[in-house]
Amino acid sequence: MPPEYASFVGRYKNHNPEGGPLRVFVRGASLMIAGGVHDGGRRLVPVAPSTFRPESPDFNPERYVFDSIVDGRALRVLVSGMPMYRVGE
Repeated sequence: MPPEYASFVGRYKNHNPEGGPLRVFVRGASLMIAGGVHDGGRRLVPVAPSTFRPESPDFNPERYVFDSIVDGRALRVLVSGMPMYRVGE
């Protein structure tokens, strides 16, 4: 796993009622994202530094951009422009 993936791992929540929380984790050497308790996760593919897209379909305009990295942890992820903030540990 690339070492920068460790700073993205965690749970993120939107402060608006749009969409539920997200969980970002590593499986093998891949960064994964899951939306619910029973969601097994979707593999993310890097497209730029700190920027990812879902692995499938091949063309997918959705982007996950991790930013505001403090003490080695991303405090926010922009999901196609919608901010979600790190919660809990």
